[in-house]
Amino acid sequence: MAKMKIYAIVDLTLHLNKTNPPQLVVTAHGLTTSSDWSAPALVPLEKTLSPDGILDLEFVAQPPSEISLPVLTPICAVLVVEKDVERIVAVRVFSRTNDMIRFLGVAGPGPTTLAIGEEAGGVTTMATGEEDGGDLTTMATGEEEGLAAQRSRAGPTTMATGEEDGGGPTTMATGEEDGGRQGAVTTLALGRKADPSPHWSSVRRAPPRLRSGKKAPR
Repeated sequence: MAKMKIYAIVDLTLHLNKTNPPQLVVTAHGLTTSSDWSAPALVPLEKTLSPDGILDLEFVAQPPSEISLPVLTPICAVLVVEKDVERIVAVRVFSRTNDMIRFLGVAGPGPTTLAIGEEAGGVTTMATGEEDGGDLTTMATGEEEGLAAQRSRAGPTTMATGEEDGGGPTTMATGEEDGGRQGAVTTLALGRKADPSPHWSSVRRAPPRLRSGKKAPR
């Protein structure tokens, strides 16, 4: 049975041996539709290199002559090219379902797990707004002014609104926050005012006088 093209190409690599004359090593990896394929080979499709400098190859192998397992099976073939190597700019390999091309001297990109936008620089797990190289921070939005600026400012506070001016914390009720400048601290209920004469109970009143001029009985 004649050789047939394999099912698919999965990888293609080129290696240039700088010998005299130079050699180009072509390695192709593919898949067959069943097990027991043999004698893999890369066969040129043209007798001479085309003017565009692309070497076209076919990935073929010997199919099994007996019962085989109907599973996709890896297969590999290698071709050493010694003719017109100086003119080759790329190699293209064909299979039954696809083809693959590699350009000589151009390395393909390696595998990466970087997110979109991180391919040019180093890997980062910084949050949005921290990519400028500043100190790492877990501050919420609006607090990102920098650790240095925060160190120069006052420390954290649990004071209520209106107590941030440097005064001590207070538990005074509304209206008592002046610290006694307008009045002493009081626990009087709302609406009650302190008597301006705190000693009124100790002052004796003059007895009432009768109209007739008589004194009231004691």
